[in-house]
Amino acid sequence: MNTKSYVVSILMAVSLLFNACGINHKIKRENKKYTKLTSGTRYNTYKKASLKGIPIIVDKYNSSQDKYQVTENEMRAYMGFLMILAGQNRFAAAESDLILNSNHNEICHFAANNIQASIKYKKEWPHIADIQVRAQEDYFKNKYQHSPDNFGYFASELILANMNIRNLNFATAIHNFSNLAVITGVNWPQQICSILAHIQENEMSKADSEYKSLLSDKDTPDKVKKWFTPLYTTYYHHPDQLSNTKDLTTNLFKIYLKGKITTKSINSILKNTTDLLIYLYGGIR
Repeated sequence: MNTKSYVVSILMAVSLLFNACGINHKIKRENKKYTKLTSGTRYNTYKKASLKGIPIIVDKYNSSQDKYQVTENEMRAYMGFLMILAGQNRFAAAESDLILNSNHNEICHFAANNIQASIKYKKEWPHIADIQVRAQEDYFKNKYQHSPDNFGYFASELILANMNIRNLNFATAIHNFSNLAVITGVNWPQQICSILAHIQENEMSKADSEYKSLLSDKDTPDKVKKWFTPLYTTYYHHPDQLSNTKDLTTNLFKIYLKGKITTKSINSILKNTTDLLIYLYGGIR
């Protein structure tokens, strides 16, 4: 290695080291803020009240239902998402902690972790939010990598698709939705991500061609065309607006999860959790 190459290598190594130190500092700072949010009198008082109150609410709710009975953790998940919508992030975090510190099923595990990730995105702590989302994706992928026809695999692809769209990684989100299409038979989400990836790369003629294909595809629901048309017009003429993904995540996942999912086992799992999933992917930031 000559002197010039050696110096370049050293400079690159130093640059990477400084970058890593900067990211670690941000993670540490964000964790400190989240710890502050999930401690103190208000947080602990709410947890105590919830431990007493939620069982009463569940008993009253279940006594009025003939078929579907909710568990305490399912009710806590609903409460958690409602608290986020109401701007009560501390109380939402308390509900998620109560779920994770109890015996809980996978859907509640999925919900509780994403309540926490949603809080972190909303509070603009993206580094620790992404870490939590990636951990969830790894959890489901590692557990269900050999059996895609179940909730775990479905959830892991949804988690990663959501994170990639939030982070403007549209090209990668195409892959996630392609995997989901094998399960669901639904193709329009990856078509939309492909259009956005072309706009991101300033490939406007390709974006326009795929947009026309989306509109002419008989399998594209009318509600998708109605929702995406004005959004496409905005992004096409103002590509800088791609950085604002709230409307995109809110409506894409809402329409997708309320649409026709063709695999019977996924249908049966989602039957009583659709609203929960919609809260999860409702663009809460």
